Amino acid sequence: MDGRRALRLRRAGIVTALLVAVPVLPDAAPASAAYSASTQHAGDSLSTTLVSDWGCIDETTVSATRFYALRETSGVTAYNTGTRVAAGNGTYQGGVTRGAVGPDCGHGATGAVTLDGSTGWVSTTGSVPQPDDVTVQIWFRTTVAGGKLIGFNQYETATGQYDRHVYMANSGQLVFGVYRNGYRTVISPAGRSYADGTWHVVTATLGSTGMRLYVDGGKVAADPAQTAGEPFTGYWRFGYGSLTNWPSAPTNTYFTGSLASAAVWGRALPATDVAKQYRPTR
Repeated sequence: MDGRRALRLRRAGIVTALLVAVPVLPDAAPASAAYSASTQHAGDSLSTTLVSDWGCIDETTVSATRFYALRETSGVTAYNTGTRVAAGNGTYQGGVTRGAVGPDCGHGATGAVTLDGSTGWVSTTGSVPQPDDVTVQIWFRTTVAGGKLIGFNQYETATGQYDRHVYMANSGQLVFGVYRNGYRTVISPAGRSYADGTWHVVTATLGSTGMRLYVDGGKVAADPAQTAGEPFTGYWRFGYGSLTNWPSAPTNTYFTGSLASAAVWGRALPATDVAKQYRPTR
């Protein structure tokens, strides 16, 4: 185990860590949908006994292929502690303040990072083929509407193609979009702005049942007819990305505010699992 890895595991409060040899694979579904305090799953790189190790995500459904706690207090690396560790860590870009206070889901406040709204974002390493059976999720807090929260991009830092993303409109509504022979989006109801200074968790799923958008554990929009996005190999990003020509695109595509607990699953989570992952913050 190298020093950075050991330091990261100690910082996260991991009680037991077991390294395994994992090839760089697509974000495929893990061997089991459950993740408990006493179970080690095939392909996992670590086990955990503390809910707080995984932020506000419920420990029974936490087996995300990628998980970026975004709780680092120094350095440029955002560590991936999901079931596919070899899929790649993240890199803090530009104006990112580490060590911010994150959401409190009943176990004490987690950590977070704050983005400046003009240069700050997170890129990931390790490209994967386009995921058409996928769930993305991130916690956020802001008083400034706009910005991309999470998205799939052709290049690690350059523009290229961009798809399978969640962004905030100028109205404070949340949009989930994919491209397949045209722009396909679902949007949260009008009249409700999520730029309210409160921690929220947004979850988006794409799969055989279509596109679904959830906020704070509840479904707010869906399109059952749209089951796939644009085919390309790419990287995940948090907090920034191009949205040229997309419906309800915000004026500023840089997110201004705090982010925590970003996760990607290699399957479309059912509504029951999404609901379990939200606990009202204090």
